[in-house]
Amino acid sequence: MDCIFHFHRNTSLPINGLVDFLNDRDLYTGNYGSCNDETASIARRSLYHMNSNTMPKNSGMMTAGFAKALNRALQVHTWPMCGDGYGYNNTADIDNQTCVAAYTVSSTYNSQKIGFGTRLSILYKFSSNKFFLGDEKGNAKSLADVQKTLKVYSEPFLFCMWGYYMQDKEFHDTFNKLLVFYKRIIAKASTPSVNKNDVDAAKKCACKLADIAYFMSTRDKIANSKLESRVIPNPTINSVGGLYDTLVATDAAAPTAFIGNISPFKDSRGKDMAVSEPEPESEKPKTAADLEKAFLLNKKRVLTDTEKALLIIPDSHIPGVEAYSLCKHIQKSSKTPRPIRNILLRGEAGTGKTETAKDIALGLGLPYVFVTCSSDTEIYDLLGQMMPNKPNETPMSIDEYQNAYGDLDLNALPTATDISNDPEMAYKAITGKEKRDATEADCLAAIIQRASAGNVNSGANGFHYVESPLIQAIRNGWVCEIQEPTVIAKPGVLVGLNGLLDSTSAVNLPTGETIRRHPDAVIIATTNISYEGCRDMNQSVLSRFQIKMDIHAPEDTILAERLRSMTGCPKSVRVPQILKAYHAVLNTLKTLYLTDGSVDLRTLADWISSYMITGSYMESAEMTIIPSATADEEGINKVREVIRKLV
Repeated sequence: MDCIFHFHRNTSLPINGLVDFLNDRDLYTGNYGSCNDETASIARRSLYHMNSNTMPKNSGMMTAGFAKALNRALQVHTWPMCGDGYGYNNTADIDNQTCVAAYTVSSTYNSQKIGFGTRLSILYKFSSNKFFLGDEKGNAKSLADVQKTLKVYSEPFLFCMWGYYMQDKEFHDTFNKLLVFYKRIIAKASTPSVNKNDVDAAKKCACKLADIAYFMSTRDKIANSKLESRVIPNPTINSVGGLYDTLVATDAAAPTAFIGNISPFKDSRGKDMAVSEPEPESEKPKTAADLEKAFLLNKKRVLTDTEKALLIIPDSHIPGVEAYSLCKHIQKSSKTPRPIRNILLRGEAGTGKTETAKDIALGLGLPYVFVTCSSDTEIYDLLGQMMPNKPNETPMSIDEYQNAYGDLDLNALPTATDISNDPEMAYKAITGKEKRDATEADCLAAIIQRASAGNVNSGANGFHYVESPLIQAIRNGWVCEIQEPTVIAKPGVLVGLNGLLDSTSAVNLPTGETIRRHPDAVIIATTNISYEGCRDMNQSVLSRFQIKMDIHAPEDTILAERLRSMTGCPKSVRVPQILKAYHAVLNTLKTLYLTDGSVDLRTLADWISSYMITGSYMESAEMTIIPSATADEEGINKVREVIRKLV
């Protein structure tokens, strides 16, 4: 039996009625997508790396059925009164969950009304792994008849599963992103001004949605690859039964959430997804003071004096909507089986990633600490280090060290390179014992334990453990920002934190202690996307961040507010003109293909601070923004000319 996603794979293009970008043949051959986060699911990217960079078979390719179901879903979300709809009964027990849909067999996919056509009713029961097919009144209809007379294959069944697909956060976020592009594209469909970037982005989203749906419909392929089983058993077209009145009338067939017209199924019990529920304006913090402690995780928690000293003090800046949304996610998910505590913020320099991390700590009312990474960062920089109680004024020679630590033969120990290349073998060489899955941190702890055990002068020269800010946050329930983790040269360093980031919520310290994560502890990784030296994050680490948010540069009004807050400059400073010069400089550098410099919000703050001393915009620019932009002589002259015209 064929999975619903692959049923009727042969695709004759163009498909009548589809939005133009879904008729690109490359979407149906796998030529369009590649294994990156724009076009591939997390599951696919994981398999890609697990299987020696080999693409999983049949993943990431559009089918005619999925394209039609996708276009109909976009239509329903754009015009909920178009005539069709879908729903999902999301009960606590997966065996009692159902998906329902009303699907009209019509080639109208991009208008406010679907028009004439045969209307089908489809229900899927998770407990029996079976579809039930009927007419618009809910009377049983045979699959063979539908295929023969209506030429319908997998599209109504995939559309029926849409409510289930939308429960997956990756699918949900990608679909909503596509919906924005879809609305822009159809609004300009009759004009020559359709944005090519919107079309390209829409194709990437469509490719990614097809990929996610494929994996969600093929559980066995994921289970066999030791990935988290998050999907249902393979639903198959050949297991379709007739829909009957008594089934339609049951509560199981009444969705808890729906959109559009799902008749004959009951919608009175469900939440209408077409009805937006914006947050009341009064609940949205307008200033940092409003955000402070607005999302406490534990109202009974009493902070120590040390913790109070680490709290973020609100100033006059206006927090971004990102901080508000993330605080809400963290608080609202606290009572769920998988509370959101791991967040990745990506964006260009100066877009406010660290400011957002601090605002999250402010909203949660938790102490804020940070760790800044470099290319040389090792696992012990993140987990803490063993330090001597009384540091020697002069370094020990090898002989002196051997006398102090008689049990420790330095020449017999594996080197740092040995430990990095084969931690398991190195651990055995250090301890004489085998330990499967030993890490670099385990090897470091074993060396320190041997050194401490062999110390003949432990009272005077013993070691003590110094916790890193990350471990302090994990132990005590604070917010810790890990800055620039993608610049770390060794790819295995961040993997050492996987235990902290997943459901295990524990890590072994160099002391041998196993520390478990405080339920309030929040880890926020912030990374630039354009700096030289940045690397792709390991897929196993990336998958453990529950929220991944791209931070974009805010509007100039917000930037101006931030600059005034950062510098304390008076209103007489021409901040709007400085921002115009900033955008013009970026465009100039882009035109000249100059990427050796860095101009961001901090650069502008330096410019303003210098101006408040010199009183001359150009004199201060020569010491701040101009040399920061580039070292290229022609580029410097162009940047200087641009700034002189605007300020």
